[in-house]
Amino acid sequence: MKQAGLGVGRAEASLKALSSDVGIARGELNLDLGRERDAPVALAGHLEERPALPDLAKLVERAMSEGREARELRQRVGVEESRLRLARTGWIPDLTAGAGAEFNDPEFSVGPQFRLGLSIPILYRKSAEQAQARAALEVLSREREALRQRLGTSLSSAFARVQAADGQVGLYVASLVPSAREVRELYRDSYREGTVGILNLVDALRSEREVQLGYARALFDFHRALADLEQQAGVELTDGPA
Repeated sequence: MKQAGLGVGRAEASLKALSSDVGIARGELNLDLGRERDAPVALAGHLEERPALPDLAKLVERAMSEGREARELRQRVGVEESRLRLARTGWIPDLTAGAGAEFNDPEFSVGPQFRLGLSIPILYRKSAEQAQARAALEVLSREREALRQRLGTSLSSAFARVQAADGQVGLYVASLVPSAREVRELYRDSYREGTVGILNLVDALRSEREVQLGYARALFDFHRALADLEQQAGVELTDGPA
């Protein structure tokens, strides 16, 4: 019985430690949200809910179209394209036309008169601006390709961690948790029948608890890896493969 009591004491100590961890996590979350440390937190959903994994290729494309870095890059491209268009307008000749009438001319007493004017600007400064804009666009194009490669590499690594964590969770769901539950029920029935002692039942309960804790940690690692993937992509992972 002393060993059973020791097991209960260890379980209570673990519960207190976990409760303390929950309180610390709640306080850090509130501080990140600009709230009081002890403010209540209403959590939605459940830890065991696992969203479908996104399609990696489509996620990279979403990051390139919706991510913060990609948006800033498109804005810079738009600025340089506007500069290039403005510089090009300086090289468009200005064609003017006019009409009128001529009076008191020695050769004609009266008659119509037409005028055409073509002004060709000599704007070497505009040429330099065009060259600068084109060079800037070329640099931005290379930055875009570098961004795509960087996102592809980082998201591939983050996605691999998500897949590994998802596989670990799947192992607990498919095998470890059901097996631990089955062993616990087996020892409970055997204890009721008097074929095993209380210590055997306590060991089975402790083993199941350790498996459940491992399952919870695996779920936590999965959701943390998923959050890291979302942060690196710069877009919300609201759905799975489309």
